[in-house]
Amino acid sequence: MIEIVDIILLFFIFFLFISGPISAYSSNVSNIKISNNINLYLNLLINMNILLYISLFPLKLSNYILIFYIVLILFFIKNYFLKFNFNNLIGNFYYFIIFFVLYFIISIDVSTQLNLSWDSKWFWYIKSLYYYQDNTYRELISYTYNDFHPHFGSYIWAFFRKMSINEYEYFGRLFYVFLYLGSLLFISLSIFKNKFLNLIVFIILVVLNYKYYYFSGLQEVLIFSLLIIISKLILIYLKNKNFIYLFSIALAINLIIWIKSEGIAYFFITVLCINFIRKLNFDHRIKFNIFTIGLFILKLFVFKVFDINLNNQPYYIGYILSLDLNILINKIMNISIYLFYYSITNIIFILIPIILLFNYKNLIKEEFNRINIYFLVLNIIFIYFAYIFRDMEVVYSLKTTIDRLIFSSSGFYILFILNYIKNLSSKII
Repeated sequence: MIEIVDIILLFFIFFLFISGPISAYSSNVSNIKISNNINLYLNLLINMNILLYISLFPLKLSNYILIFYIVLILFFIKNYFLKFNFNNLIGNFYYFIIFFVLYFIISIDVSTQLNLSWDSKWFWYIKSLYYYQDNTYRELISYTYNDFHPHFGSYIWAFFRKMSINEYEYFGRLFYVFLYLGSLLFISLSIFKNKFLNLIVFIILVVLNYKYYYFSGLQEVLIFSLLIIISKLILIYLKNKNFIYLFSIALAINLIIWIKSEGIAYFFITVLCINFIRKLNFDHRIKFNIFTIGLFILKLFVFKVFDINLNNQPYYIGYILSLDLNILINKIMNISIYLFYYSITNIIFILIPIILLFNYKNLIKEEFNRINIYFLVLNIIFIYFAYIFRDMEVVYSLKTTIDRLIFSSSGFYILFILNYIKNLSSKII
């Protein structure tokens, strides 16, 4: 019973986490107009980035976790209790209930299975223990796999575990569930004008993409969720041309590079896709590129300060130069086979080429669709290069990683598919 109470309590803690510093009902931030339903996600990205940089300081988790939430509570009182609006509460009641029910069901599933994946046992959980036991990033760098596997997902795991009553390890992973649901709700809210239809879309997306395996301590679900949010922010930017959405995208991709090593690829793919936007405001282009590159340089600086090897990956110039034609052909053939196999097992990934095959000429007329195509092409190129130049046995590498790689990147394309279905249904009806 106490665990059920803990699960419910954490839900409201997560909700508090995204409720400030900006009010959910504010129509502007620093005199900048923003669209509805963006504030909570902007809060999410801001607060996650704050936690990211706090995690790098020599501060014990138990020394500041309470202070962090006191600040959020104060923002909550200021933004909601002092400006209470009953109509706003009623207008979002059904979304809140459905969201909570799905969160509760998935949380119960997570709590009853408990088995961690192989990677989680060897890398991510150990890192979370460092923080949970009040060690800091400086102690963490002594861990063998620290530079090979970034720390932020594990830090989140430990952070929210500390917020629970019993402090069981899986309570920290429930934030992964919350983020997963939140990202899917984000893209479902405005698909149709009918709220009921949007809720149906949301439920279907949750069911289609849920596997306990993704919540067994693996970090891919975090990247999956953040890429969903990024895709929605790109669409909103294309409609509104407001720099705050590019700023939010930069915050999101900054988180990704601290979650998994392949996050660096998604970082630069996203930056390239933004720069591919036609008629992108020159001022926005300059600001976005300076800000994002600055964030990446900051990571390099942190690695330099803590004397972390920047190239502790199975990629070496000597190995790349030694690749002959037979090895290349063998690797390309195996990558193609496994990429095809795991693509057809992922409903999102397989729908993209099918949709493009039947309606490519019409789809490329819209900017958002072109960005999705750019992302897909660059993503596939990245997958091939990642395995070709990797100094590991290719079949073993593919068997153990490519399914997760496809899953994490598939989040970016969901909104593209939903928009296509929406436009198709409007023509039929």
